[in-house]
Amino acid sequence: MNIPKWHDLANLPLSNEEWASYYPLLFWTQKGKDKALYHLKNAKLGSPILVSSPQTNGRFASPIFSDQEKIHKKQLRFSQQFCRMILAYLLFGTPLLLWFTDLFFTTLWTFILLTIGAYERFNYKLFKPKNGYYLEERWKFYSWNSTKFVYYCYPFLGFMVAIGIIQITFANFLGTNEKYLISYGLIYEKVTQYNEWWRIFTAIFLHLDLAHWLSNALMGTVFFAMYGPAIGIRIVPIALVTATLSFFTAYLGQLFFGFDSDGIIGFSGGIAGVLGYFLSANLRFPEVFPKYHWVTTLHFANLTFLTVSLVLGTGSIITHVSGFLFGIILGFLAKPISSLFFTLNQEASLER
Repeated sequence: MNIPKWHDLANLPLSNEEWASYYPLLFWTQKGKDKALYHLKNAKLGSPILVSSPQTNGRFASPIFSDQEKIHKKQLRFSQQFCRMILAYLLFGTPLLLWFTDLFFTTLWTFILLTIGAYERFNYKLFKPKNGYYLEERWKFYSWNSTKFVYYCYPFLGFMVAIGIIQITFANFLGTNEKYLISYGLIYEKVTQYNEWWRIFTAIFLHLDLAHWLSNALMGTVFFAMYGPAIGIRIVPIALVTATLSFFTAYLGQLFFGFDSDGIIGFSGGIAGVLGYFLSANLRFPEVFPKYHWVTTLHFANLTFLTVSLVLGTGSIITHVSGFLFGIILGFLAKPISSLFFTLNQEASLER
């Protein structure tokens, strides 16, 4: 039987104080009952702040361990209010948005809000106490995850800063950023005419401008934090391989169907691949994740890469979707979960 570490309170950090707060992102502990009670009062699902209280047995744990009934009521109230806001927008906001923008943008934005509303409605029904301990499971999973994510999000952020500095340095050396992108980006005709296949790999380390770099840096940091503790160190080759394969797919799309005319750059295909890889873990081994966690993973993938791609170029759509699919495929070909995710000697039955 596979026993993930997030099931057991003993795998959370020790606290030497009855009342204290722990901020994993900063490796910082703050003593005091007042601050701990503040975090308990303002607790949000997914927040990385852990609290030590008389109910947590000397551990820094999720707020739900301190007041489960109150947390349940608060989460249900939030989901219900959010759904009402979405309904109000559909009734009154859609006509105004259509008036000021166009049909495509209005339809896309309405679809995004409907997706969010449907997900919150799903949470509302799932988290009702009569349905079991699903909310508690989600809190416990996020709590354990938050104690490990710094080992994945900080290195990724460092990687993004490094390639950003390299791009700025070489762009200044060559004269302009455009020259640097032309020299190393995925320029389709250069691959075809001069057999410069290496561009399919080098292009994943380039970005069009600061906004492009920043969006990939932020999304990648968040997803490495969310999924790194379960996937483990293999998240690095998965990101690199799926990013490269997604660009190869984009090149084939241009070669055979003429989807794009110029080329493409960026690491988003690899980030989408990480989501796909984690989704495969949810689908293959649902018993080691919170109930219906694959729905949450698919929801994030849809909002960040699949739906958003519709407002981008064809090349971006191809890289995002193909990177995501390649991640799923790789997750089904190999074991997609790290042995460190499990209690010692309990991962033996998790086979390929």
